[in-house]
Amino acid sequence: MQTSKVILSILLLCILYAQPSFASNLPQLDTSKYPRVIFWLFINFSILLIFIKYIIIPKLRSIQNTRASKLIANLEKTLRFDREYNKIIFNINEQKKYVDNHREILWDETNKKANIFINQKNIEFNNLKESQKKVILDKITLYKNNIDNEKKYIIKQSIISMTSNLGFNINSEKIDKYIQKEKL
Repeated sequence: MQTSKVILSILLLCILYAQPSFASNLPQLDTSKYPRVIFWLFINFSILLIFIKYIIIPKLRSIQNTRASKLIANLEKTLRFDREYNKIIFNINEQKKYVDNHREILWDETNKKANIFINQKNIEFNNLKESQKKVILDKITLYKNNIDNEKKYIIKQSIISMTSNLGFNINSEKIDKYIQKEKL
């Protein structure tokens, strides 16, 4: 225990005599250098402030303004396209209503004509002989086919009219496939 106290006291004496002052080894504690450090700190921060204020911030503002103007222009384009799209959709719906209404009217007229014709032929048919009935049946079948073809033609023309008014070109084969698919 005694030896450790002796060694510790020798070590402490060596440190004190080897270094005359703690301030010489720690310059941040040397108060004689404070004015110079404060001066250069002020100069450096002033230069940094001027650089940020007159170079960095204006560049950032110009980037922000350019970006904002592009966003506004794109927003205006988007709104214009949206209005045009809504107009086109409205026109398409109006054309579709018109064509559907027109098609229904033509369909009803054709059905009325067909029913009147069939009734007349049925009356005539009942008054004829068997040999004549066969000829009449063939004619009725032919007329029914003609009426069906007329209906298909009316539908086809309605679709072509509607699509051409909207600026589309649809192949007539596609329309024929649609008519067969829907069994119109």
